[in-house]
Amino acid sequence: MDLGTTITGIVVILLCIIPIVLMRINNSKKEKNLLQGLLNLAESKNCQITRHDLWDNSLIGIDDNKNKVFFIRKVKDAETTRQVVLAEIQKCQVIDTSRTVSNKDGNHKVTDQVALALTYHDKSKQATALEFFNVDHDSLMLKGELLLAEKWSGIINGAILAKNA
Repeated sequence: MDLGTTITGIVVILLCIIPIVLMRINNSKKEKNLLQGLLNLAESKNCQITRHDLWDNSLIGIDDNKNKVFFIRKVKDAETTRQVVLAEIQKCQVIDTSRTVSNKDGNHKVTDQVALALTYHDKSKQATALEFFNVDHDSLMLKGELLLAEKWSGIINGAILAKNA
C-alpha cells in the first residue's frame, strides 16, 4: 500500500467521522441549554430540580421537596412551560391517543399523541396536559415517549400519595 492510498483512506474516514462528531457536540450543547432553561424555571419559583428527563426538545423535572413539577416543550419557534403544584392535583394519568390502520400486512396501531393529564381536586379547573409526543410536531414514530410518560405518571402519582399519607 502506498502513501497516497493511505492518505486518501484517512481523509475519507475523517470526512465520515467529522460530521457525526459535530452533530454530537451540537446536540450536547442543545441539551445543556434546554436543561439550563428547566433549572432556571425552577429556580425562579424558589425550587430545585431533583429528578428530570430530557427528550427531543422537551424536559420534565420535579422538586421532590416542594412537590412541584416543571415542564418545558419546544415545538418549532414556540415554547410551552408549565409549573404544577402537586398539592392541587388529584391524579395523573397517561393519555395515549392511538388509532388502528389497516394495510396489506394487517392491522397496525399508530400513536398520534402521548400526554400526561393532571386532574385537579378543584373540579372547576380544567385538567393540565403535558404533551410528550404529537405526530404533527414530532417524528412519525415514538422513540420512548410512551414509556417516559408512564414513568412520570408513576413519579407524580407517587408524590401525590406520599403527600396525602
